[in-house]
Amino acid sequence: MKHFLFSLLFVLFSCAAQEYENLDHMNTAKWEVDISQLNEIIQKEFETFQPHLKEKFEKNSHQLISELGQLSNDEITIRIGKLIVGLENGHTEMSAMQQTANFKRMPLAMYIFDDGMYIYGSHEKYQHLVGAKVLKIGNKNLEAILHALQTIMTHDNHYEILHAGPTFMQSPEVLKFLGIIEDLNEIHLELETDSGDVISAVILPASLSDYRNGSWVSYAQLNNIDLTLSQKNQGQDYWYEYLPEQNTMYMYFGQVNNQKGQLSLKKFIKNMFKKIDEANAQKLIIDLRQNTGGDNSKSKPLINAIKNRVSLNKEGQIYVITGRTTFSAAMATAVFLKRQTNSLIVGEPSRGNPNKSNNVEHKRLKNSGLLVEYTTRLKRHWPELGDLDHVPVDIEVSKSFEHYKKGIDPVLETIFRRN
Repeated sequence: MKHFLFSLLFVLFSCAAQEYENLDHMNTAKWEVDISQLNEIIQKEFETFQPHLKEKFEKNSHQLISELGQLSNDEITIRIGKLIVGLENGHTEMSAMQQTANFKRMPLAMYIFDDGMYIYGSHEKYQHLVGAKVLKIGNKNLEAILHALQTIMTHDNHYEILHAGPTFMQSPEVLKFLGIIEDLNEIHLELETDSGDVISAVILPASLSDYRNGSWVSYAQLNNIDLTLSQKNQGQDYWYEYLPEQNTMYMYFGQVNNQKGQLSLKKFIKNMFKKIDEANAQKLIIDLRQNTGGDNSKSKPLINAIKNRVSLNKEGQIYVITGRTTFSAAMATAVFLKRQTNSLIVGEPSRGNPNKSNNVEHKRLKNSGLLVEYTTRLKRHWPELGDLDHVPVDIEVSKSFEHYKKGIDPVLETIFRRN
């Protein structure tokens, strides 16, 4: 049996600096320089449709500087993230969970399904908890924790909180800052087991290194659950498979960018449509669920190929799957497909706002090395949506823990059931 891989566990590490081991070298003077540098970046380079937010940011940054002497390095890091939340832009953030911050983590992998948050993986030490539903962390239930996280997590909409929230919940530093726990050295959980029993567990946070290098197990591994179609070919950013029983071409689209060592997207798409034409495929599924972005222009060959095939470009024959991980250029690709072809969007809404930012720049703060991302260009990809904070879904399909346990992809099953 194939085993579920932990591709979601380390998503926030790729953008982290290797040269900064921790923030122990920081002091009030150094933090003041960094916050002043951040304010200068925001005032000069950040773009927003709401200029008053930049004025508010400047005021709040001065307030934070005045309070530095009362705060720990952990608290200052989270406060900077909270400061950026006030800019109300999903592409503009300073994540407290980046490697440079060096926060500890509970060695548990959690996911919020439509029926609650479950532990789907852990270090071997805690494998007896895998499969349990999380009722409380510390003194708060899931709803209260998600509400609290909105104050320190940059987000365009609720789906970003669902996407990254479980990662922030792993951090004792974050949990203590939010008043959810009192002791950084242990985290108390209230869990519901498969049998319906309510139990308590105490988790000892691991250092970032131990968290990453520990021996992990997953529910799928422990129970010999096969990978679903979308989990095949891990490590490839884009691939396709023709499904003869459904006379359908399935395209996994994991990044809107060329992947080193693979065919360019343009050539890949040309080959895929050659196969579609040869098979006279009646449906095309484009799976953007794990796609976090890239370059908008790289999606043009896909859109043009669909538009050039009248027999395929009909309602009910082109399906675009989005989810809470879909972001940036991937979200824009879903919008382009919806507006320029006869596509139906299926699954969960993406975590991006279609009418805000169009790109992101990166800079590191001088002393701490903390990575800041920020928007410098604006774009309304779908003006008719007005202030709606997400791309609407034509057929909304959620996933339960029961689906996961059985290795079922409810989105694909929903598509396959349609005539």
